[in-house]
Amino acid sequence: MYEPIDTNTKLKTAAKYSIILIVAVISVIYFVRYMSTLAETNASHTPHQFSEYEMRFLNRIECERARTSWERALAATPLLFPSSPSVLNKRNVLHDFEYLMTTIRGSFPYLGFAYRQLGIELDVLESRFLEAIYQVFEESTTGNIHYRSFLRVLDEEIIRHFGVMGHLRAISPNHNVYGHFGSMPLDERIVFESIEANNVAYMSIASFLINDDLRQEASDAIHNFYLYIANYEHLIIDIRENAGGNVTFFFYELIQPLMIEDYTHITFSFATDLRAGSRWVHDRAIGRFYGIHGITAQNTRDILPMDILLENHGHELIYLHPGDKATFNYGFRNEYVITAPRSIDENGYEVIKPIFTGKVWLLIDRGASATVEIAHRIKDMGMPTLVGNTTGWATGRGRAYEPLPISRIILSFDALHMTDRHGRSNEYGIDPHIFCDDPLATVLQLIASGEYIKRPSSALG
Repeated sequence: MYEPIDTNTKLKTAAKYSIILIVAVISVIYFVRYMSTLAETNASHTPHQFSEYEMRFLNRIECERARTSWERALAATPLLFPSSPSVLNKRNVLHDFEYLMTTIRGSFPYLGFAYRQLGIELDVLESRFLEAIYQVFEESTTGNIHYRSFLRVLDEEIIRHFGVMGHLRAISPNHNVYGHFGSMPLDERIVFESIEANNVAYMSIASFLINDDLRQEASDAIHNFYLYIANYEHLIIDIRENAGGNVTFFFYELIQPLMIEDYTHITFSFATDLRAGSRWVHDRAIGRFYGIHGITAQNTRDILPMDILLENHGHELIYLHPGDKATFNYGFRNEYVITAPRSIDENGYEVIKPIFTGKVWLLIDRGASATVEIAHRIKDMGMPTLVGNTTGWATGRGRAYEPLPISRIILSFDALHMTDRHGRSNEYGIDPHIFCDDPLATVLQLIASGEYIKRPSSALG
């Protein structure tokens, strides 16, 4: 005897499979549309030609740290829709521009600094941009413009006014930032030289952008150089015109082997909005970002609302600008220790034993990014001796990549505003111990005359 058929169940099943079929068909259609548009874009447009300055900026971005954030920004484009349209109408541009300005106002933590240092007022820049972009549309015969025209006006009327502050940039959506990483051979990044046999050694570093593929090779080369000059009296490290990169690499590979005592580094980082910087903040700040290669990270980086941070650490932040206190919404205290190299002596005791014990000089210039952070930490550590000119200013962390909704132009900036242990944000750069325009010649002259303070032989000096 047959059981009666449940008509409702049959209809529900049919409806379910119909919906699945419709979704599948729509997905195929959009996928074909996406691939077709992508092929047309690649075939009809030449790659964006970056200036030398833009290339230097792109090479400053730290490969391993930024990769996750960059990939997620690119992945924000839905797979079923066309990528970056080449032609934009006025509504497209105004929509993206409003998104960009909202992001800068809400998430870029350097606006107070920009006003104090450069007199930048966003309302003024916004008016100038609108006037310029309307002019571009008026000159268009079709009523539309290419996204590169939008990018150019953005750069001219908004971005360039900030200089290198907070690494604020607008980047072409069709440019692969990572295509330029690793293009500089190691022997061009780091140059070793003996200026005076058994007395003065010289090392020039053009970039700290050392990825995992080159790190071990670079580490071995520096270690072997230190062994070779172990009995020299002087080591000159030149980071002038450095393109930036991995600060951790500099301190672990170059400075730690020379240290005669442990060093505790304390900084504070602040954010106006965690949404733009959430990729980095959640991936790195709460994790153990500095906990690699022997650098011990203290787990003191919990992100706190600003009022609670000030309640807990306000006594430390004695130089934090009052305007920034009111602007920042979140912050965290970062503390980590770089340990001096150890060995076991003949009595079985652990002792500090640097690989090189001579005088160390560090040559600096107006460089920004990593150069500023390095100079700041060196000043805090008390070694090496800084020689040259005042550095640039306004370094941060937490590189955020925000794609604009329609053009997919990438807005890049530091989502975290970093200060020293007392809340100073390097508004005027880091001064050297010795000011001069030709630091290498000055150091060699000081060495020849003997007019310098010798390095202590131990932590007790």
